[in-house]
Amino acid sequence: MGVGLWTPQGPRLTAAGAPPAPTDAVPASALLPPALRRRAGLLSRIVAEAVGQAASEGGADLRHTPIVYGSAYGETSAAVEMMGAFGEGEGLPSPITFHNSVHNAPAGYLSIATGCHAFSPSIAAGPETTAMALIEAACLLHHRGGDVIVALGDEPVPRPLGDTDAYPPGAVAFHLRVAPGRGARCRIGVPRRGPGQLPDLPSELAPHPCAPAFRLAWAVARTVRGTISLGTGEADGWSVSLEPAR
Repeated sequence: MGVGLWTPQGPRLTAAGAPPAPTDAVPASALLPPALRRRAGLLSRIVAEAVGQAASEGGADLRHTPIVYGSAYGETSAAVEMMGAFGEGEGLPSPITFHNSVHNAPAGYLSIATGCHAFSPSIAAGPETTAMALIEAACLLHHRGGDVIVALGDEPVPRPLGDTDAYPPGAVAFHLRVAPGRGARCRIGVPRRGPGQLPDLPSELAPHPCAPAFRLAWAVARTVRGTISLGTGEADGWSVSLEPAR
């Protein structure tokens, strides 16, 4: 029903798949009220921006729509800040830093902002996070019908845990809908004939943990049909089948 995407290189998805001109380093995140926006870390803000775009495009009622949130590594900048406070003997870190360091912080911010009491699972599965989040959403749709939002996001892992310059922050969200009683039409599985058509990504996004989700988002925007790989290049990785609507 709707797709949202944010990276510093391009805040919105275009049908041609080409990212717009560079934008601000932090998104507007209008879905979050000002008080929450000030407390939220970068990862929560970019995820909120992508969800806001997808929900606006698809007309999702976020007060009642489950959100499946996935992040390969979570808000690692908050974790590094906390460890720095402990290591330097400055006492306990701030409560806000601790709150942002837990893996489901973006999902919590979204639930508070929208007043939603629906399911809000948070998934961390490394390079398989995109596939696992989509499978979770497909299960919800199969058993409940209706709507679900899948939101995926990661920020660069700061030193000393990772390479801050490896990839930019980025998030993508999908608004999925299925009629009650019909079951999910999304087919996710292991392909037998390779990854099929793969939309090209900007080089800076290729190593991003959400690269499979970016690839899928561009495929949807370009109305690509066929099997889209959700893995990191292995022939036996997870994939999603994009088919014409019936």
